[in-house]
Amino acid sequence: MATEVGAHGEDPSGDAAVAAEQTWGVAGEKLRSVNASEKAIEQKQRELQSCIAQNYARIQGVERELAGLQLQLKLTSGPRASALEMMRRKIEQQAEKVISARAEHATALKAADVTAAKLAAEEAAKDKLCQELNLLVQQSAHAQLNALDALTRRVQALTASGSAPGEGTNGGTAAAPAAVIVSPSST
Repeated sequence: MATEVGAHGEDPSGDAAVAAEQTWGVAGEKLRSVNASEKAIEQKQRELQSCIAQNYARIQGVERELAGLQLQLKLTSGPRASALEMMRRKIEQQAEKVISARAEHATALKAADVTAAKLAAEEAAKDKLCQELNLLVQQSAHAQLNALDALTRRVQALTASGSAPGEGTNGGTAAAPAAVIVSPSST
């Protein structure tokens, strides 16, 4: 068979073969690209399934822990509640003791204040008695000094009458009587 050459000197069947070959090449590249995409998608799916399986296993582990904690809570909630109730009662009792101790403390403070006031009154009475005693002692001392002065004057008068005037023991002058301090004493 003779091949016909086209107007430009080309073989029309060769063009079709090249075009078919190019089409097959492009289709092959597309097929390889699709296969690579499918492999990548399958790889991603395996990774996702593996990740999901791991997470599911973790979730199941957490669910088992939660179930164990719930069981433990159910088992210990009764004793724990009674222990909490007992502690609450003890706290209330201790609070009552604190209130009682505060009341006793306040009473003791009032008693201490009353006792301090009584002590102050007794000390004031004692001080007053001491002052009165001092006054009496001073008055007695002044009375004795006055009596001594009066006696001294009498002796001087007696000695002066027996001797010349102005020759007494004091040179003729009598000693001035001491001042007497008298304050009203209250009993």
